[in-house]
Amino acid sequence: MRFAALAEHVVGTGMSIRFRACGGSMYPTIFDGDVITVTPVAAHEVARGDILLYRDGDRVLAHRLIRVSSHGTETRFRLRGDSNASCDAPIAAAQIVGRVEAVERDGRAIVLHTTGAVIQRTSATIRRYLMLCRRLLA
Repeated sequence: MRFAALAEHVVGTGMSIRFRACGGSMYPTIFDGDVITVTPVAAHEVARGDILLYRDGDRVLAHRLIRVSSHGTETRFRLRGDSNASCDAPIAAAQIVGRVEAVERDGRAIVLHTTGAVIQRTSATIRRYLMLCRRLLA
C-alpha cells in the first residue's frame, strides 16, 4: 500500500499518524527529516495558518493554509509551503487528510496547533514588535 493511501486511511479512521517529513518546502517550520504528527480534522474546523496534510494524487503534502474560498457550492483551499514563492493549486475539502499538530526535532516536540501554542506564538510576536518600537523611539 502506498504511503499516501495509508496515511489517508489511518487518519480517516480517527487516529493520528507520525512520520518523517521529506523535503524543504515548509522550512523553517518543518525541516527535512523532522517527525510530524498529523491528526484528523474536519474541513470546517481548519483556520488560516494551519498546516494541513493533503492528498495530491499518489503523494501527500503538508503545507500552510493561506486562504479559503467558495466556488459555487464547493469550498476551495489554497495552501503554500512556507519557503515556496507561490501557492499550490486549490484543493477540495475531500483532499484534506489531517492537520499537522506537532513537529519533533532533535528530541524536542514543538506543538503547532493548540490554544496555548497560538497564544505563545502571538505573545512572542507582540514582544518582538514592542522591542522594535522601543528601539525606534529611543
